Amino acid sequence: MHSRLPLGRAVLGGMAAFWWLRLGLQFVWLRVHHPLVHGLSVAFAVGAVMFTVAALGRP
Repeated sequence: MHSRLPLGRAVLGGMAAFWWLRLGLQFVWLRVHHPLVHGLSVAFAVGAVMFTVAALGRP
C-alpha cells in the first residue's frame, strides 16, 4: 500500500512517526520485562516499518 498524493504521503509519514515515537516511548515509560511487553514492542516496530516503507514507496 502506498500513496501517490502528497496528502496521502503526509498521512502515512505521520503514522510512521507515531509508531516510531510509540516504540521509543515503550522503552522509556514501560520498563517491564515480560514476554507480552516484548511482543508489543515487536508489533510497534513492525507497524513503524510498514508505514515507513509505505510512505517512502515509489510514486
